[in-house]
Amino acid sequence: MLRALVQRAASFALPGIVMSFLILGAATTLLAAVFGIESLILSERIPRESAYSILVPWWVGDMAGVLILAPLFIGMLSWRYPALNPWLGGLSFSSRSEGLVGYIAKLGLMMLVLGISIAVTAWYQTFESAFLAFFVILPLMWIVYTETPLRSAAALAVLSFFTAVSVDIAGVMEFAMVYQFTLTVMAVTVWFGLTVPILSESNHSLRQKSYQDSLTGVATREYFFEQGNAILARMQRTGQACCLAVFDLDHFKEINDSRGHTEGDRVLTEIAQLVAHELRNADLLARFGGDEFLVLLPACDKAIGFETAERLRQVIQNHPCTKSALKITASFGMVEVFKGENLMSAFQRADEALLEAKRQGRNQVRVPHATQPD
Repeated sequence: MLRALVQRAASFALPGIVMSFLILGAATTLLAAVFGIESLILSERIPRESAYSILVPWWVGDMAGVLILAPLFIGMLSWRYPALNPWLGGLSFSSRSEGLVGYIAKLGLMMLVLGISIAVTAWYQTFESAFLAFFVILPLMWIVYTETPLRSAAALAVLSFFTAVSVDIAGVMEFAMVYQFTLTVMAVTVWFGLTVPILSESNHSLRQKSYQDSLTGVATREYFFEQGNAILARMQRTGQACCLAVFDLDHFKEINDSRGHTEGDRVLTEIAQLVAHELRNADLLARFGGDEFLVLLPACDKAIGFETAERLRQVIQNHPCTKSALKITASFGMVEVFKGENLMSAFQRADEALLEAKRQGRNQVRVPHATQPD
């Protein structure tokens, strides 16, 4: 049922898988307890009048076992049957050999905390003292956030076994329900805890996509204007000049038409990385779209901005692009940002200068002669 749920949902996130597992685990163990009791009644092992008094202990015990051990067994099976991996929601149950001493030390701390809580319970014989077992969650979550999912699942299984043995040895069986409930809560916490690194990595990937162009590796247009406006505001506060250059590749459509889009993508990537290598760390390079790029040059006046754009134009022109040694040229529009002007307004002026460069024969840098408006 769990696999069917996961496979029906194209974008089934790990938290959803965990929640489905917990609900199905609770429901199926409840059914197992009910059917087990009915079987005992039908076989006349226990009278119906008192039979369901054992339902909750039976259910909680079985549910703890399923929630604790099922993922561990699934993970172990995934070694032999890799087809299980696609519906594990991003968890990897691969083993890891390094850091075994540290892992064992964490297990020891976990069992020490549990042992102390059980010893206190044996001494005081109260339900309040039995709930001290919840403090085991601290070393357990330390394991979850620093070890692999397989080791986390194994730690939970070790904790379950150690609890069962210790409760029996310490003679606190009347508090067994408390410990079973504690283990169930810890299992739920562990499985949701394992989703945190996966979600963190997913969020990091989304952030990467939001500010890094997937083809060329330079900034996206959205990130450029977001960060560019912040840089521009800082330049204007300190009274420093700032320039914006816009360029695109000359006759790029012909490359796509004659060589194919794969070759065109290779050209775009190579030129983007070439230009990025020529810029300062403070400069900001982005792909606006297609073969058009944006370059923000902080702390640069009009003269330095023009020199930089001209240098970039020559670097592109002199670079034999890709294995086919294509000769690529680029046209540039460059402006110095007016005092109080926003980045979009400066971009529109630079884009107009770029169009003028293309009208004038391409492979050149054009700077508009417009003066700052009143």
